[in-house]
Amino acid sequence: MWTKKQERTKELESKNRTKRTTEKKVNALTLKQAFIAAFYFMDLYYIETKDDALADLLGNMNPYLWADGGSADPAAEEDWNNVAKAIKCGTQINPEQAFLLMYEYLNFHKTGLGYDVEWLMNDLAKKPHDTPEWLECITKAINPDESTISRYRLQKP
Repeated sequence: MWTKKQERTKELESKNRTKRTTEKKVNALTLKQAFIAAFYFMDLYYIETKDDALADLLGNMNPYLWADGGSADPAAEEDWNNVAKAIKCGTQINPEQAFLLMYEYLNFHKTGLGYDVEWLMNDLAKKPHDTPEWLECITKAINPDESTISRYRLQKP
């Protein structure tokens, strides 16, 4: 039986190993991978808050709802790409640029479409772009596993 201290030590070692591995692997990602990473990252906020505006946004963004790999609402990914062009992102971006793109995508939805996501933007503005959670979302977007994909896929009744 593990003591609480041993469990905590193992947990911290695992997080540090994940962060080191993630930092080594992620130099660039495609706009599609950044879109999926942003979806995962914002879903972490949704799990904590159950915010309606965020639920609506994530419902449109869901990259795994349909088998073809497109977002649930194709306009969501098109908006992502348009925001990327507006802030002059290339087709390959680094984690910091992807984080900024996620922020600007939220800003587009706030100012252009009236989504109540300013609370999330304020929180993102306080976070560094290299948080372990963000880097883990990037890793999952680059190397998705079936359990992650099936979590978001439309289930047959």
